[in-house]
Amino acid sequence: MDNNLKPGQNDTSSNQTEVQNNGEKEWTFLGMLALIMFIMALVVPYIYLAHKSDKKIRKMDKLSKELKELRSEYITLKSEIISTNKQSDVAKRLEYRAIKPLKEAPYKIDKD
Repeated sequence: MDNNLKPGQNDTSSNQTEVQNNGEKEWTFLGMLALIMFIMALVVPYIYLAHKSDKKIRKMDKLSKELKELRSEYITLKSEIISTNKQSDVAKRLEYRAIKPLKEAPYKIDKD
């Protein structure tokens, strides 16, 4: 017993999670359990967030590929529309109706 203790007081150092024996720490069962629980409290959110970020990265990759496909489809359709709307192509398509392109430029009629 320590000399600083009054009569009737107990030494509470044995109730701690670590017990000092000749300068070395000896872990009790509750101390180990508390340490394991603390480590699990740190590891579980870490694993959860890692999986969540991996899932978001996979989704971003998928959307990126889909965006590239849609862009290429847009460019293809745009070039097809532009090529079919040229004056020479329109004239060829309307030839069977006897519609021919103008040889003179159109003029504006004024109301004066």
